[in-house]
Amino acid sequence: MKATFFPRGDTLCNGNKLGRRCLWRELSFVLHYIIRAVNPHASFNTIIENWGSISNDLCNPIRKRKSQFEKYYLS
Repeated sequence: MKATFFPRGDTLCNGNKLGRRCLWRELSFVLHYIIRAVNPHASFNTIIENWGSISNDLCNPIRKRKSQFEKYYLS
């Protein structure tokens, strides 16, 4: 079987004895498991119960320097 192409610029996908091989589906599968390994599953209830801690961890730190506006226009 001749190789078939996805739309212009995408990956080449070859057929095999079991059917058409789809590299995008394989990539999606691998990416899904990488994400699961890096970000373990947390239930919605767990997130709600720990939201205060999560929110604090996601906050930007307090600035220790003056903004350019304060530095040049208010001094």
